[in-house]
Amino acid sequence: LTRRGRGARWTDERIDALVHQFHVDRRARYRLLDGWREILQDAMSVARRHGLRGCDAVHLASALDANSLHTEAFAEPVTMVSADDDLNAAAEAEGLTVLTPLPPPHATP
Repeated sequence: LTRRGRGARWTDERIDALVHQFHVDRRARYRLLDGWREILQDAMSVARRHGLRGCDAVHLASALDANSLHTEAFAEPVTMVSADDDLNAAAEAEGLTVLTPLPPPHATP
């Protein structure tokens, strides 16, 4: 909704109203598995902060959750793998290390 709203030049108020309606519909129609409630909420937050698509926001929220679990257990931080420039920029802004599987655009095969 955030990304589509920005492209359609919706106001923040309209986006907020649609997000609220999504929450109302979600609670009435769907049951979330344990753990996914927090990831979905985090995904909606990072989507708003960074203008990400839904699937990218879930990817980032899941990586942030995994990173939190790793660092709380004194394990190495996770590295997120993505070839999407917008998602990578958002992940780095959130403090994650990112690995892109694609060569730089100027590299020759």
